[in-house]
Amino acid sequence: MFSWLDDVTRDMSHAMRTFWRSSGFTTVALLTLGLGIGANTGIRIALGAGRSRVVAMVMRQGLMLTTLGIMIGLAGALTLNSLIASLLFGVEPTDQTTIAAVIATIVVVAVIACGLPALRASRLDPNVVLRTN
Repeated sequence: MFSWLDDVTRDMSHAMRTFWRSSGFTTVALLTLGLGIGANTGIRIALGAGRSRVVAMVMRQGLMLTTLGIMIGLAGALTLNSLIASLLFGVEPTDQTTIAAVIATIVVVAVIACGLPALRASRLDPNVVLRTN
């Protein structure tokens, strides 16, 4: 009756196994993102944007994506409640404390992941960044 749910479960399982095996790809993607932020920041600063404004822009964009990801993940978790229940031991799938802790952890990681490259890039000399790119 729910063969599509079995297909989704199988696809998600495969995707998670692939993700955990390809941590090198994830690292390269994050480094590429960091380099792109530096070039983008250098160009904006060269065009007259203040450093704090550029850092705020990068943080705003990163946290908007984080919020979107949290909303999609929360909707998915609540929708697939019965499937998740079979994977958890000693915790209910709708445990508010656990959900809040996971969301807080994701937000902290996102702030660090967006903030550190943005601050580093805001300290770059725009002339050097424009010459190298």
